[in-house]
Amino acid sequence: MCEVAKITGKKTVAEFVEDEPAEQMLREMGVHYTQGFFRHRPAKLDELLEFRATE
Repeated sequence: MCEVAKITGKKTVAEFVEDEPAEQMLREMGVHYTQGFFRHRPAKLDELLEFRATE
């Protein structure tokens, strides 16, 4: 999939990434972006907005 994305000029996103070793492996494969519990646990919208306001 990464090769197809590269050929067509698209970016790739891997979902359900739960830890750093998995993210590192995906980066080595050519994945551009990751999402999942490793990046952030699910949270209520007001908690996310509060976190963003303190950055």
